[in-house]
Amino acid sequence: EVTHFSFKWMNCLLVREVPFRCVIRIWDSYISEGHKVGFNDFHVYVCAAFMCHFSNVLRQMDSEQLYCFWERSPSEAWHKQDIESLLSQAYVWYSTFNGSQAHLDCSGVSRPKAEPLNKGDLSPM
Repeated sequence: EVTHFSFKWMNCLLVREVPFRCVIRIWDSYISEGHKVGFNDFHVYVCAAFMCHFSNVLRQMDSEQLYCFWERSPSEAWHKQDIESLLSQAYVWYSTFNGSQAHLDCSGVSRPKAEPLNKGDLSPM
């Protein structure tokens, strides 16, 4: 169930999901951009970008596999450039969609087909 991990993401600000050196970079963005973009709104887009990063693998999993995937911290080997990419994507989405109800409507959106999952696909990046 999505609420299990999303609750942790929202309340722990991704501190358990990414290495601490990367958490500091995320929080730095929240603090420095907070007056412009609003922390609460921007954090949602960061979480969405985090999930979308792994979307090809996630689409192939059942609920138990999803739970195990998120508990293992698939981003433990991430570095600054990985977080920069994540924050950039989140900022683009925030700038494009924040305040718009249209981004909640997924009708007519085609999604790429997920490829078969291999055990090696579970490593980040």
